[in-house]
Amino acid sequence: MPGVGKIDELMRRWSQEWTAEPHFDAGYDVYSVLWEATERYYGSNHYGIRPNFERVLGEMTALASWLSPPPFGNPIIEAIEGGGPVGALQWLCSPSDEPAARKLIVSQQAFLLERLANHMRDLSAKFEARPSEISDYTEFFGQLRDRFDLGIYNLNYDTVARNAWPDAYCGFDHYGNFDPSRVAQRREWGFIYHLHGSVHHSISDRTRRIEWKDDLGSDFTDHLETAPDMALDFRPAPLTTLIAGGFKLDQLLSEPFQTFYSSLIRHAQDADAFLIAGYGFGDPHVNRALRNGFVRPDDDAPRPKAVVLEKTPHEHPQTATRQSHDHWAYQLRHTLDIAFHLTKDHLEGRLTVRPFIENEEFEPDISGRVAVWHGGFREAFPSAGKIADRLSRAR
Repeated sequence: MPGVGKIDELMRRWSQEWTAEPHFDAGYDVYSVLWEATERYYGSNHYGIRPNFERVLGEMTALASWLSPPPFGNPIIEAIEGGGPVGALQWLCSPSDEPAARKLIVSQQAFLLERLANHMRDLSAKFEARPSEISDYTEFFGQLRDRFDLGIYNLNYDTVARNAWPDAYCGFDHYGNFDPSRVAQRREWGFIYHLHGSVHHSISDRTRRIEWKDDLGSDFTDHLETAPDMALDFRPAPLTTLIAGGFKLDQLLSEPFQTFYSSLIRHAQDADAFLIAGYGFGDPHVNRALRNGFVRPDDDAPRPKAVVLEKTPHEHPQTATRQSHDHWAYQLRHTLDIAFHLTKDHLEGRLTVRPFIENEEFEPDISGRVAVWHGGFREAFPSAGKIADRLSRAR
């Protein structure tokens, strides 16, 4: 499945295809213009923050919101010189064109998300056709289920987790209808919730709600042209099958996402242990739910344990020297309320993560509650027992 970098490339290509649409003039590629502006803005910063497709989609939402006519949009635009976009986006600044410009931006977002959904759907269908390739995933999750009551919050859109655990409850009934009351009242674990959407999601033409389709070869509807009136200041938050970009809390107001997020908050309080796999700590709403689960109001209450599976280059410094300036390490430290040892060797930049990877060991935080596995998610599968031991309250 493609990583963020690959999706960035695809989005740039799809955005250029958008300009070939016959009903829009060439050059109205807002995504590409905002990508270049974001790239210039971040420049060569030392915090590891770079443009990616989600950041740029978020900036499109912000721009479309600002272009909404009063009393919607953002009144701060009155304090900006000229009251509108600049540079390559000057064509947007005519007041008479504001509704059309807003519609154009939202339409391009919908086009890009639809292309992403179809692309991920095609890849997932090919993956499902090769069941032998998921045996290691199945074994890994099986070992965890032998030791724990397991629930999975999947931030990816693909089917990999579900292929590895097909019997997990996903929040939809046998007819593909979402059942929010059952999810909200459910006390047992044994679930996979797709917090940011799934390739199995489609918007029903009849009910205008998201439904589940098992057959990836079916016809899917991935967005509605009409934006729901649920976002602050009429910010454009059209109903889509995938949640991506900025202002995710606005997007999460529709179902099934709101109920899944409510469950995440509850489970973060209930869980004894967390396995965080391949997460870049880039979603504030997820970070806050995790932090609220780790920082218990009673200082005497036992805090949960966590293992973080990350794919780190061998020559990267250990987390102690990165925790104040590297974006991932900084967010890790603040989300889980932890810190790592800082020694003289750390200060002199001599320590890398190579020994942890080569020796298949964890890098622990100071408290010993949280440990980072730098060798990668898939590479950790043979060490499922070691990971489960680390997460156990008995250790």
